[in-house]
Amino acid sequence: TIILFISFKFVSAQSENNYGDCGTPPMPVDDIIRIKAAADEWLSMRPRNEAIHIFVAWHVITGSNGSGNYSDQSICNSMELLNQNYLEHNFFFTLDTINRVENDTWFEGWSTQNMDAPGMQALSHDPAHYLNIYTASLSEQGSNFIVGGYCYFPTQYPEGHYRQGFTLDYRSLPGGAYNWPKAAVHEGGHYFGLYHTFETNCSLPDD
Repeated sequence: TIILFISFKFVSAQSENNYGDCGTPPMPVDDIIRIKAAADEWLSMRPRNEAIHIFVAWHVITGSNGSGNYSDQSICNSMELLNQNYLEHNFFFTLDTINRVENDTWFEGWSTQNMDAPGMQALSHDPAHYLNIYTASLSEQGSNFIVGGYCYFPTQYPEGHYRQGFTLDYRSLPGGAYNWPKAAVHEGGHYFGLYHTFETNCSLPDD
């Protein structure tokens, strides 16, 4: 997994709907400093115009009543936004696989505290070489906080670990109920090691 700091504009659903949409947990300050140093080192060695190609395995987890299902076109729309927003960094995403799985337990219980571990263990496809993206019904955390997506940072687990990837609520896709069309763009930043800039109130060592 490549550690990279990427700058892109992100308009949060929180500003429009009072939703706290990203469930990715804060990163410790020591980790922020360490990742900054690693990113600077990587950028200093990277050829200026080197293209990075990322193959994507997309996992659609649904309930037995059809909840959480959506079209291949919705996935393609998310992929298009990924490519549009990372193009300036010479990153290219290619959809390799769409995997549709009906499982009520995973669909309703998917979270960092519950069913994502067995689900990712069962579904993840070669995480050292593929970006695995999962969608399910993510839990609400209070009346004004709805989790639209989350990611484990790449430094938390070995490169081939099943938790290398990210999860979206199915309603976060373009055209979904959460009005967060760039959900994959945002969580993709976490997948590459990008943290929230507001984690320490925009003071050092934040960007």
